[in-house]
Amino acid sequence: ATCTAAGEKTYTCVICGFSYTEVLTALGHDLNTITVDATCTAKGSVTTTCSRCDYRAFEEIAALGHSFTNYVADGNATCTADGTKTAKCDRCDATDTIADTGSATGHHFGAWTDAGANHERVCPDCETKETAAHTFGDWVVTKPATEKAEGEQERICTVCGHTETAKIDKLPATELTLSALNVGPANKIAVTVPYTRKGQTAVQLTASETGVKYSVDEKGSKILQVDENTGEIRFVRLSIFTKNAVITAKTADGKTAQCEVKVQLRWYHYILFLLFGFLWY
Repeated sequence: ATCTAAGEKTYTCVICGFSYTEVLTALGHDLNTITVDATCTAKGSVTTTCSRCDYRAFEEIAALGHSFTNYVADGNATCTADGTKTAKCDRCDATDTIADTGSATGHHFGAWTDAGANHERVCPDCETKETAAHTFGDWVVTKPATEKAEGEQERICTVCGHTETAKIDKLPATELTLSALNVGPANKIAVTVPYTRKGQTAVQLTASETGVKYSVDEKGSKILQVDENTGEIRFVRLSIFTKNAVITAKTADGKTAQCEVKVQLRWYHYILFLLFGFLWY
């Protein structure tokens, strides 16, 4: 018998010559298998041979191809461009590098700094500069304007601290005005007051500004006096010759206003003056 074919075995009696034949079963192959494993890039195979005959079988195994499963970023992304990522084959030392989509880091801007007309900030990774207009708060007066001098004001950027200054126009000029009794306010007023007695208040002047100094003209000083600080006017003496006085108010910066005071006499004042005038004039 062979691996694939049945055989026969004949038996014969040596005395009488009788014989018979026995059928022998085919042996079947005695197989030996040699396997060559496939790799990522090379095919493999399975070779089977029989030790008793020339039987041979061959099976080809396809190459496995690479298996890339664990990609790791290469650290080459920039602020504005994606980087790459690389994986090593699970079965061999081959590597695969692909785009790492969405890995751009974006800018990492520092704090805003004053750059004059604008403020700016810089990305330390790529030195890209970003500028923006100042964001100012409200104007704050640092020097009030007066009638004689401009004022100053400033406002500060709430982002970078930049300070912007500006002039404030002078205030429009105003007149110094006086009021007395029911007259005024005006730059020049005139009042009439009845004479009472020496030392009594004739009239009180009120000015439109503070810090005013008051004075009386030389002629008028014979009948009236004025407190230089308060504007209170008092009678000094009785006179039938001098009945008017001019009071001048003056501010520290030179503005003036005037009040003409007329002293009103009654008939008996003339008699008193004629009788006792030497005591008052």
